[in-house]
Formats: sequence, C-alpha cells, structure tokens
Amino acid sequence: MAMPFLIGVLPTLGLGFLASGWFELAMIGISVVLGGITLGTSFRLHRKINPIVLLTSGVVVLLFNFFGHESHSELAEQLHPFIAGFGALMIAFSYYINNRLCKACERCEHDHAH
Repeated sequence: MAMPFLIGVLPTLGLGFLASGWFELAMIGISVVLGGITLGTSFRLHRKINPIVLLTSGVVVLLFNFFGHESHSELAEQLHPFIAGFGALMIAFSYYINNRLCKACERCEHDHAH
C-alpha cells in the first residue's frame, strides 16, 4: 500500500532510478545470470531440478509482469508491485530449496562451502 508513496519519494532521495523500467529489467537479468550460475552448479552435483524450475518460473512471472505493466492497463498498474513481489519470492525460495538440497547432499557438502 505504501508503494505509490515510496515511488513518489524516490526521486527526492536521489533514488528515482529504482523506479525505472530499465533498472527493473536489469535486476531480472542479473537474477537470471546469478541464478543460472549458482543453481546450475549445484544441479550438477545433487541432480534436483526443482530449484531451477522455480527460478525459471519466477523469472517468467517477472518478465510477464514487466511487459504487461507496459501495456498501461489500470489493473496491471495496480497489481504490478504484488506480482513483482510474488516473482521475487519464487526466486528467493528457489535459493532456499537449493540450499536445503545442498545441505542434504554429500557431494555438495564436499564441493561447496555452504
């Protein structure tokens, strides 16, 4: 509920770039690269695809939300922060699941310092 207020205040704090489309798209790209490296490396050891599927799903949600938000539909505008939060939680949860899988995997314990 505070999102409209925060977006309005960001420029006064010198943080207006955080509300820009290019920054959002850059963060999605960074998530793809870091997630691909991290989860891909772990997948080679524990062979569980669940974290990668969840990461991919979260990125797809974020991309659809980003490009749907650009349609300027009033509903898309209102739901944008909630859908973005849901996609981000999916990505965060993929790391959580991966971490649990690595802790339970003998190969991961010896090859990674988690």
